[in-house]
Amino acid sequence: MVPVIRPWQFVHACALIGGLLIISTAPLKGQEWASYKPSLRSQVARLERVEAESLLSQFCVSITDTKNVGLTCKTLSLGPAFAGILDNQFHPKGVIFGHFLDSGSEGAAISGWSAETHPYHWGGTLLLTRDYDKWKPVWYKSGLITRSCEKAERIDGRELLVCEFEDGGMGHRYHSLYGVDLRRPSTELNLALADSFQSDFCSAQRQVMEAVTWGCDRRSFSVVIRTPEWHRLPSGACGPHPPKRPAASVQLEFDATDVGRRPMASR
Repeated sequence: MVPVIRPWQFVHACALIGGLLIISTAPLKGQEWASYKPSLRSQVARLERVEAESLLSQFCVSITDTKNVGLTCKTLSLGPAFAGILDNQFHPKGVIFGHFLDSGSEGAAISGWSAETHPYHWGGTLLLTRDYDKWKPVWYKSGLITRSCEKAERIDGRELLVCEFEDGGMGHRYHSLYGVDLRRPSTELNLALADSFQSDFCSAQRQVMEAVTWGCDRRSFSVVIRTPEWHRLPSGACGPHPPKRPAASVQLEFDATDVGRRPMASR
């Protein structure tokens, strides 16, 4: 499953923003890469127990740590915005800080899981906002995966996320690159997709997503999708209009236009 394509505006900062809270330099290894290599340099940090207890004091009754499961937060009952938390249990894994709700606020997006299954990508995101010296929970969204992300800054100073995820099903392996606006967590934008499969009853292909390349102003970026292998199956059921081979290499460019994405010419 991949996020739904929606209209969106997207920009990225020219440099890393100073003054943000950084609690760890250890990257989160929650994303398992089975068939692909990551295209982003993730800024999501692994969340240790001491930091989790500090960040989640307004969300958790208690936090335990076990070898098999890791951190387990016994949550408070906080209403419909947290309906994705089942049995009052949340397992925090990683955190990324930023100005997600407005340029003057401090936010923390905590990636983890409750009781999600495959349709929800086995996880979700908890958003916190800082109110003086306390971190207050805003919402929890099942299926919003922020395990591997980079921050992007809008012209007004508010920050967005560019994230990626690998998943599979029905013989396909997907590498998805998508944008997340934490002010509107239900409007993810699918930016680029690499899809590899042995058979769709007509053809087979292998696709690769290259590393994301940022523009000098960090308000635009591009990514290349390569299709090094593609062929029709000898006994494939292609129908009256068989598909053509995808371009060997396509570069997609993204910027802060009303469209959000400008596909460039194949090469």
